[in-house]
Amino acid sequence: MGKCDLCGDNAGIFKSRHPSCEMKAEALKHSLHDLVFNGVLAGMPFGKLNTQTETKIQEDNLPKSYFQQTMLLAANDAVTQISQKFPIPEDELTRLVDLLNGFGYPEGNREEILRNRLFGMPFASLSNILWEVHNDRLPYYDGTGRMQFNLRQGEHPIFSAGNVTFAEELTVNTGSRTYGGLSVPIGEGIYYHFGASQARKVSGLLPIDVGDLLVTSQALYFGGQQKTMQISLPHVLRYEPYDDAVGVCEAAGPPKVFVPDFSGMDTGWFLFNLLSTLTSKLSGSR
Repeated sequence: MGKCDLCGDNAGIFKSRHPSCEMKAEALKHSLHDLVFNGVLAGMPFGKLNTQTETKIQEDNLPKSYFQQTMLLAANDAVTQISQKFPIPEDELTRLVDLLNGFGYPEGNREEILRNRLFGMPFASLSNILWEVHNDRLPYYDGTGRMQFNLRQGEHPIFSAGNVTFAEELTVNTGSRTYGGLSVPIGEGIYYHFGASQARKVSGLLPIDVGDLLVTSQALYFGGQQKTMQISLPHVLRYEPYDDAVGVCEAAGPPKVFVPDFSGMDTGWFLFNLLSTLTSKLSGSR
């Protein structure tokens, strides 16, 4: 006879689980998901939230390992939502990272991260970069790679990415869009809303080159196999929002679209707000 993998009692011939145990476990999964998700959004630290989840699991006398992924996915979804809703300061970043690690974030396991779309950790880091830039602080930059560009005196690197596709959009859709989610203050009384939006996916564009992108405190740099460019941020007229890219519109020429390849992790919300914030600050300082 096989033993039930949930309660440990005999399950019957050729069976590994009691139907009643499975029903109880599925109900608990939903309860734990809501508990973790809402707890993270409410600002709870990992220790307190973990105590609550363990109490519920012990009450039903079920193995904690069976619910580990459910709780991790719930924490990841909540962290992602928080990160895209507003720029997060250092203490909030620490709380979110502790929560993800506490619920078993597979640090270093790229395959699992991509398979389950566990993007909460990098999203939290990107959101913290936005907070630092908005508060006139220089984010930490490790200086690894993509520093082949000649920066001017007083210019500081902020964010870089490799394997970025540079494309041009020959027709710009200027219809109205509504954005919900991330709200980054850009100057007094002005907010750019982005996140759960109608921002477009990159499609119908003309790919031109692939290379490295570097955003500094003053400019956007691109270095590819065929094209190398420097775009001075104060000269940008506007930025076009995409889910997975950002469009840069200057006074002359078609919009330039930069599409980072982060294996399915859409970073358009971050690039749009980072460049908008930097440009606004530079324009206001003149």
